[in-house]
Amino acid sequence: MGSVLFNVFIIDIDKGIECTLGRFADDTKMSGAVATLEGWDGHPEGPGLAQKMVYANVMRFKKTEFMVLHDPDVSGISIETDNKNVKAEEFKEAILSCKYKFSKGMSLRIEWKKIESQGVSFVYYNGEFTGDLQGRAEMLNTGIRIRNVTRRDSGTYRCEISAKSEEGQRLGEATITLTVLVAPATPVCEVPSSAMTGTVVQMSCKETEGSPPSEYQWYRNGVALLEKTGTGSARAANITYIMNKKSGTLLFNTVTKNDTGEYFCEASNGIGLSQKCSVKRMQVDDLNVSGIIVAVLIVALVMILCGLGAFYAQKKGYFASSYSMVLKLESIDTATFYADIFILPTSTAKEKSSSQ
Repeated sequence: MGSVLFNVFIIDIDKGIECTLGRFADDTKMSGAVATLEGWDGHPEGPGLAQKMVYANVMRFKKTEFMVLHDPDVSGISIETDNKNVKAEEFKEAILSCKYKFSKGMSLRIEWKKIESQGVSFVYYNGEFTGDLQGRAEMLNTGIRIRNVTRRDSGTYRCEISAKSEEGQRLGEATITLTVLVAPATPVCEVPSSAMTGTVVQMSCKETEGSPPSEYQWYRNGVALLEKTGTGSARAANITYIMNKKSGTLLFNTVTKNDTGEYFCEASNGIGLSQKCSVKRMQVDDLNVSGIIVAVLIVALVMILCGLGAFYAQKKGYFASSYSMVLKLESIDTATFYADIFILPTSTAKEKSSSQ
């Protein structure tokens, strides 16, 4: 029977060692785990066999920590957690548990990491906390207590424990998701101040701080509006609007005078106190068709009277008489102008001779 390639279990895929590994079923002695280059050199089989495996060029992968399992009696550390999905309110504390099971007398190494879209970062390394958790977190045996959690702490965390034993280095891990719950902020409401009957009106209510996302309840004149479900009291009330508690919209397909009132919206997500926007009034009025007709008739009548007056004045010659008068005034002004030019020097000369 030909050689059979054994399994390789990847524990972490951070930036680190790039290695080529190959292992076959007839090499029954090699087993254990490797986390660093030093650990690789210290493997019971020695670096010589490792070098031969690299030269075999059977499989390539890039990672920091990996476990090679072949002997069924050799396995990683058993890691457990009390809660894989931890939820904590903002500004309170959160506990991420990490428990292990293995033989006594092993030397432990504990690391915590946060898995994010841009990569993996250390949270607890070399016996101390790093990053945002400095000064806010403490170890509970191998678990973590985070005080004053913020929404930035939400994410996936990984507890990693390695231990040295007679068989070599053993590794184990547990993944925990932390969700920070945030109370809603004051929502922003949009309510039109006026509307005409029969038109479409939509109100909106929104806030973006809450986690989980908020649901919205609309009120008119201090009374909660019913959600249109098509059954029960909501159906009997003959509701003329559609309220969407998820999006926060309140839609009137054909608004009526009965919809006049003071409106406000309340946002809640079960965390902290609910928040509401300020009260805004919407006035709905009927379209005054008769008033519009009367106004149009009055304007038309005024225009007709103005036209008749102008026609009558034209017929009587008022416009022509006025034009003739303007021409006469212009001619008089011109004559006076030329008289002043020619008469003024003569009178000035007479005044000079009399003075002599």
